[in-house]
Amino acid sequence: SLPFLERNFRCIILGYRTYPDADVDGQVDDLAQAVEYFSEKYGGMGDSGGPVVLMGHSSGAHVSMLAAMRGRLPAVDALIVGSGVYDVERQKQQEIRLGVSEISPLSAANGFTRENFCRNSPQLLVDDIPENFPPTLLVHGEDDDVTPLENSKDFYRILQDKSRGVDLGTSEGLSGALARRTPFPIHQLEILEETGHQDVVTNTCLGKGRAQAAILDWIATVGQ
Repeated sequence: SLPFLERNFRCIILGYRTYPDADVDGQVDDLAQAVEYFSEKYGGMGDSGGPVVLMGHSSGAHVSMLAAMRGRLPAVDALIVGSGVYDVERQKQQEIRLGVSEISPLSAANGFTRENFCRNSPQLLVDDIPENFPPTLLVHGEDDDVTPLENSKDFYRILQDKSRGVDLGTSEGLSGALARRTPFPIHQLEILEETGHQDVVTNTCLGKGRAQAAILDWIATVGQ
């Protein structure tokens, strides 16, 4: 949190129950309730104290994006997701290739079946994207061998397709967080060279590389 505190941002580090204490539905509930609690606690901080920005990495990106897709984050003005899982079946196949599928909680936390995988895959839910879906920055390392870069590339293209025809210079036709803060890019993809899966987190929190710069730039843009 130090890079954000140094810039006078209010920073709250949230956790959620992991499997087997909770499946992905319970994790979404944990996150949504925490965001609601702190939004109420700090009294409309999105209006008087700057935008409310939610960040998540890897499984945290998956849970955050799933909560947004289900319309559970009305207080969030912008979303930042790093190295995320947006298609559960695709990630399961990746884990099989890596030889970790038998020890990973991915399948169990997401309900084991292909039907449940689809229900818990943000990429497959965009046809029913909610009105309060926040503007999103996707960050992914080029050398990520845990959740491949194509996850974010494909999901970004789908989000962009859903955003076509929106006038970024006005709030006409917009709703929710997007209507409150325009103009700025609705969605953005930042690809980081020579960056692995965990590097996105360490570079953001401990370093001063492109990951941190991209995130801080996005927050500054949303806050304009």
